[in-house]
Amino acid sequence: MRLAKKGRSNFWYIGYRFIGDRLGFILPFFEDLHTSLIKSGLKITFEVYVSNIVFFTLVTFAASFTLTMTLGYIIGVTPFLLILLSTAIGLLGGALIFIALYTYPSIRASSRSREIEEELPYIISHMTVLTTAGVTPDKIFHYLAEVEDTPITDIARTTVRDIEYLGYDLVTALEQTRERSPSRGFKEFLEGFIATVRTGGDLKSYLLSYGKTLLGSKEIAAKEFGDTLSTMAEAYVTLLVVLPLLMIIMFSVMSIVSGSLAGIRIDVLMTLITYILIPLLGIMMLIMLDAVMPKGE
Repeated sequence: MRLAKKGRSNFWYIGYRFIGDRLGFILPFFEDLHTSLIKSGLKITFEVYVSNIVFFTLVTFAASFTLTMTLGYIIGVTPFLLILLSTAIGLLGGALIFIALYTYPSIRASSRSREIEEELPYIISHMTVLTTAGVTPDKIFHYLAEVEDTPITDIARTTVRDIEYLGYDLVTALEQTRERSPSRGFKEFLEGFIATVRTGGDLKSYLLSYGKTLLGSKEIAAKEFGDTLSTMAEAYVTLLVVLPLLMIIMFSVMSIVSGSLAGIRIDVLMTLITYILIPLLGIMMLIMLDAVMPKGE
């Protein structure tokens, strides 16, 4: 009872308190969200999360509509225009909240996947040490569940919970864990781990070989990323240092001869370069850098 009471005081249960299970007819339309929610690691059921999406979308629409109506009435907007504007702003606010809540699980799952991919080689090394010391496969996940909080630690705790409280054997629990994992690399690792445990193979050899493979892949990826960063650094210097400087010098010289270029004043062009072109180029470089950053799959 204590756990249930604590769970129901959680933020995610606000919408469910008001809407409850009245949305069964729309749940099939959120099937993609169901998969993302499982992989996100959020401790919330599918029905509760959908209830929150609907609840907060309606609340945002009502609040935006009411606030716009109030402000418009104070300002003196005509009734027809006020209703039209309030409805549009209400729909916009509701749509933004809907999109934010709908995409949040997939964004969180992608973030967890990246973190898992980053720490997986070191977790496998830790598992190899435990296996060498004679620790059984099920106890390995007990040890992983006791280390500091990481996505893999959370996954290990869920696996231990399935074994100790739901009565699953190790293989079945790991199969459930594999389906919940947001990382393709971790899924592949678990598939090999399950096959090795099921067939009674040499778990130590499997962990050693898989760990070496991952470390080798990370080394290659790091080298490729370093080469890419070198290229982007040259592009950054060219676009954001050399090019603006040359343009400023060129326009400064041109201003001596003529105060305008193609009907536009030189000082206006220099202002556009300083406050619009350079920031836009910087944003473009950030987007490109984010695109080439190694990400977990």
